[in-house]
Amino acid sequence: MLNLTTNQATGSVLVYPESASIYYNDPNVVFTGTAVQDLDLSSGSFEMELINTPNGYNEGLVLQVYSGSGVPERTGQYTFTLSEATVGAHYKWGTTNVKWSAFNYLWSYTKDSSQARQIATDRLYINGTDTPQFTDYTSPNENGTFTTYNG
Repeated sequence: MLNLTTNQATGSVLVYPESASIYYNDPNVVFTGTAVQDLDLSSGSFEMELINTPNGYNEGLVLQVYSGSGVPERTGQYTFTLSEATVGAHYKWGTTNVKWSAFNYLWSYTKDSSQARQIATDRLYINGTDTPQFTDYTSPNENGTFTTYNG
């Protein structure tokens, strides 16, 4: 089981993928983690940065996660999926075959999701914040009334 703490600036996890990474030595690789909470099925998707060089002796991937990167904030157990993809070149006007109506990314966003491949699935425990959020109503008229009818 992987462990990740969300109240730090960075967090690292060591993943031994079921399928070896084929892009690990490519400077344009993007690792994406997806965490789905087991109880309420809430989820988060976040990019991770490879900070080691896997080799034949140790194929483990040490991945670093930055705070505020989409990691779910609630403490709990999650199903974790790791995918890798290469970052494509910037789309240039007149040189892409993507129809404008089918293009649903920011123009500066260059990740080509068609190249993404899932390389690992694991359990993830997130040690996050469980501080409840309350809405305070501070208006002067907070008196509610209701009428009860007895048959």
